[in-house]
Amino acid sequence: MRSGTVYVGKNRLRRAGEKRVWNTINKYTVKCKLVILTFTFICAMSFSQQVIPMSTNEGLFPDDVDFLSNPHDTMLNIIDNYGAGTYFDYPQQLDKIKSLLVDDSLSIADSELTKLTKVKKIILDAGGIYEYNYFKCAFTFNGNGLYYRKLAGSQRQSGYVYRKDDSHLLFIGGSTVNDDPLTTYDVDNSVVGLLYKKSSADYVMLCHENNHHYILLFSK
Repeated sequence: MRSGTVYVGKNRLRRAGEKRVWNTINKYTVKCKLVILTFTFICAMSFSQQVIPMSTNEGLFPDDVDFLSNPHDTMLNIIDNYGAGTYFDYPQQLDKIKSLLVDDSLSIADSELTKLTKVKKIILDAGGIYEYNYFKCAFTFNGNGLYYRKLAGSQRQSGYVYRKDDSHLLFIGGSTVNDDPLTTYDVDNSVVGLLYKKSSADYVMLCHENNHHYILLFSK
């Protein structure tokens, strides 16, 4: 009879009730974890495929937007304005750099970039051209997309790479010195760049950082 259920004692009823409560909590905890994991995966996939329009509405500084609208001509104009007072004056090097700036880029896949392990920096400024040696770098996929980081050398760029079209990608990040903490875009040392493939051996990024211009040349 119903009253017999009371006969089992308060402790057993309490334990049975607690067990049902914990079973319910565990069931909904598992469901919540599945929902969170699914949402995280969807967000990661969406972000990794995100295309960043060249618009100040997307958070880019106006001068960075101007640079990304035509980085090849910007770089070529700097070189064409070099005079006799530049501290580097060697025609063969200028011809090589000009060839890198010609926009005849090839189709490029994100997966290709993960095979690039070395980068050198070629600075173009009012004084002339200065080319550094190769340093270690890495392109990796993380939960937020394709991430680039220079791993050695004194001047280190880091940030995310976004698809623009089949043959161009945009870099949006920051620059630090030596082992200083990594930074992001929207600070004083923000960096933007246009990345493209010239050949199976030449991957080029044209960069703008605080009115300074330089080329990053990548190799496997």
